[in-house]
Amino acid sequence: MADISVTVDPDGTGDYTSLSSAEATEQATYADLVGDNNTMTFNCTSSGGTADTTSVWVSGWNTDATYFITIDNIDGHEGKRPTTTYRIDISAAYASAIGIEQNYTVVNGIAASNDGGTAGYTFRARGDYCKFLNCIGYDCEEHMYYLISGFDHNVFINCIAINSSKDGFHSESAFNYCYNCVSIANTGYGFYCGAYDDFYLKNCYAGGNTGADFYEEALGDMQVTTCFSEDGTESTTTAAYSTSAGAYFTNVTAGSEDINLTSTSSSLYNSGTDLSADGVYPFDFDYEDTTRSGWCVGPHEYIVAGGGLSIPIAMHHYKMMRH
Repeated sequence: MADISVTVDPDGTGDYTSLSSAEATEQATYADLVGDNNTMTFNCTSSGGTADTTSVWVSGWNTDATYFITIDNIDGHEGKRPTTTYRIDISAAYASAIGIEQNYTVVNGIAASNDGGTAGYTFRARGDYCKFLNCIGYDCEEHMYYLISGFDHNVFINCIAINSSKDGFHSESAFNYCYNCVSIANTGYGFYCGAYDDFYLKNCYAGGNTGADFYEEALGDMQVTTCFSEDGTESTTTAAYSTSAGAYFTNVTAGSEDINLTSTSSSLYNSGTDLSADGVYPFDFDYEDTTRSGWCVGPHEYIVAGGGLSIPIAMHHYKMMRH
């Protein structure tokens, strides 16, 4: 078994300057990960702050729960729009900034946008047993996260959607799980469940959306657990979309949104369900890799200064979900 690893840096210090070229080139040699007993990791960074501006579509590999693909932003993000760390920023209709059709793919910490117009998605998920961890999507002309699994399910953990011209998380004809995600300031719905779709939401927040924060089509099945909404739609509790009341985000100003919590007075503080023993995907970390204890709603676990702040370790929670 080999753990194959390459580095992507748009500023030219890595093995490749775009994730797209890295995926295509490495696939030509290592496509049969299962047959060759290999794993494949793409470590993404931006040494000079330059964005990756090429759309990537991951497909055509042979993967399983042991021999899988990881796409890892080793720069991380700060719970807001990135300007200097690794990100994929494109402007392309009928394309996705990052599309995953390959089963058993892990996408960790990726930040992306696509303001390209019709059918221009940011994250598009069409594989099965894929994980999107700690990702942030912003400024999209279509759905920010377009979720269409094949025959089984995908999970989205600590993910953020900001400013889509349609829906933040749009689940359609699939089984999808969103845990500790946030969807704000979208022109469409915050979380959308299509007909014949099973969409499971736990510890999620939606606010500042033009449409309903949580929307379920007829014949759809949206199940929410300790989720919070600005307008109260399909939710257990209402929390304000504000920097001064209710949600207590750092900033909700358009163009400079920051969804980190700032106060124990927030309705989201320690209001979530403990998912460390969840039956689909057990986890105990927030987007900064801080260990959760009180279980705040959303991707950020707010820790009171002097209150036992856990020291983050590297963002490498790659054990595939049980299935």
